[in-house]
Amino acid sequence: MLPVEFCRQSKNNSITLVVTAGVPSLVTLWAELAVRDITEARQVLAWREGRSTQASLGITGFWTSSNSNGPCAPQVAEWADTHKLDGAVWTALGPKFCGVDGRVPTAQEVVAHLASLRGRELQDAERYVRRAPAQIRTNYRREIEEQLGWFPAG
Repeated sequence: MLPVEFCRQSKNNSITLVVTAGVPSLVTLWAELAVRDITEARQVLAWREGRSTQASLGITGFWTSSNSNGPCAPQVAEWADTHKLDGAVWTALGPKFCGVDGRVPTAQEVVAHLASLRGRELQDAERYVRRAPAQIRTNYRREIEEQLGWFPAG
């Protein structure tokens, strides 16, 4: 259970899911990584997020039994312990809107932004929302579905 919402405006103007304080927590998904250690796991995640430098490790939250950092680290620690995991990593990019890090847009602002997109940006934004796992039922997703008709794919 983590507090996630569609409230980060990406470089391509899509609105992506991020861990966001103050929003309802919901069941999230996870996958195992075949890596040697937490540093390699963080590097793999940073690469997946399109970051390739050592400095990019700052975009990852992480937990091990001896160290942790990032939003929701205590919740991740409790969950990881119950699953007998050696470590966990997650994307630790927070909300961002209109170029302002930490700004949590309203659902209406997100819908208006998405509705204003055209061409490739519109296609990419719609694809992201539709491909987000159907069980990720956030308040903003309900607004996007109601206003734009972007329901989960398949």
